[in-house]
Amino acid sequence: MTLTHHNFTTAARREAEALSETFAEWESPRYFLRFDGGFDLTGLFDEEPQQRELLPHPALPDWPNADNEPPLLLYGHCGGVPVLAHAGGWRTADGHGVLPALFPAAVAHAAGARNAIFFDCALSLNPDLKAGRWAMLTDFINGYAFSPLDGLHRDLERPFPNLSEALSQFQNSEIINALGAMGETPMLCTYLGRPGFHLATPAEAAVAHAQGADLVGHDLVLQLIFASAMAFRTSGMVLAGAQFLPGADVSRLTRQDFQEAAKFRSRQLMRTLRQAIAELERPSPEETAALKNSPSPDANADEPPDADEAIYQSIRRAATRTSPLSAFLKRQ
Repeated sequence: MTLTHHNFTTAARREAEALSETFAEWESPRYFLRFDGGFDLTGLFDEEPQQRELLPHPALPDWPNADNEPPLLLYGHCGGVPVLAHAGGWRTADGHGVLPALFPAAVAHAAGARNAIFFDCALSLNPDLKAGRWAMLTDFINGYAFSPLDGLHRDLERPFPNLSEALSQFQNSEIINALGAMGETPMLCTYLGRPGFHLATPAEAAVAHAQGADLVGHDLVLQLIFASAMAFRTSGMVLAGAQFLPGADVSRLTRQDFQEAAKFRSRQLMRTLRQAIAELERPSPEETAALKNSPSPDANADEPPDADEAIYQSIRRAATRTSPLSAFLKRQ
């Protein structure tokens, strides 16, 4: 069956059902993680993840992509949290259209995931964003001549999403805090997605920078728009694979340079993700207090509260992510 706008959602649901039958001890994933080519996922999962090749177009069994990587879905637990990851997949420039590039996220949504984090390795136009440094996207620019939502409106959770709210500040903050614990603070950046597997010319780079872009890449912007329309809680992280500054000699830059940068920083990224997901899944102080204060049929109404627990909850409430105390402790 050829993937089209008419059967896109049906095909995603069928693939999600196949995942539940293929993977042992299946639970609906809490997170969908999509990695561009080059990232090494070793260390992300608690145990060796289960794998399934994702081929929505049986007429093209080899389904080639630019990096010659098999399009894999990986399922397992990260700190006990069920996670579905996609690596080695397709991009619009592979020549199969935009739908195969969006298909893994659609499958993850059909499987129950509602949190998505996308990872890319792109070209830096910012002199402060040096090769090998992480950027957290706070905005993006669609440089394609189309929207990835075209033709899919009837199948979207939010047919006309407000893209100013596409990226989750809450999720971003936990990823930034996790990176901070590893000794690195990512830059907050704007990403420009452009068609084609090629590096920008000096004039293109200058125009992109004048538009406000700190990074130039490809399909990530399409993924972020689609994820927003599917009501994912969404984040985008980008590794600067190389810099393109005025007067710089980039004649020797290759795709392999970006892949090597991604592989080199993968170990830190997997540790960061494990910590960030653990914090994202931790009940907030308000939720913990509400649960503790909820009536229990076996509770003794005359029993005094535990003093140590009361002090602990008080400290937790005072050190929430948005409180001045939290920012002060982080600086210290």
